[in-house]
Amino acid sequence: MVPEGIQFPSQLETLIMNSNSLEGVITGSLFHNLSKLKVLGLSGNSFVLEINRNWVPPFQLQAIILQHCKLGPYFPRWLKTQKTLMRLDI
Repeated sequence: MVPEGIQFPSQLETLIMNSNSLEGVITGSLFHNLSKLKVLGLSGNSFVLEINRNWVPPFQLQAIILQHCKLGPYFPRWLKTQKTLMRLDI
């Protein structure tokens, strides 16, 4: 489980937590101070991404790897804001 209230360093560019048998709910607030984030890897876990439909992320990602994560009943709108994306795995 991702501990509630966890904060990552604002200079973080790569966040990879792949294949760790983690579970829990991830909201947009987890990323609020990560404007330098370039790579997000959460695959191989049982995460549920509960992201507000109108959320605009503070980052521009180059790679998003979310395989096995539950993204919701609709295509995540926030993915459309990513202009530097080179890899998408959902």
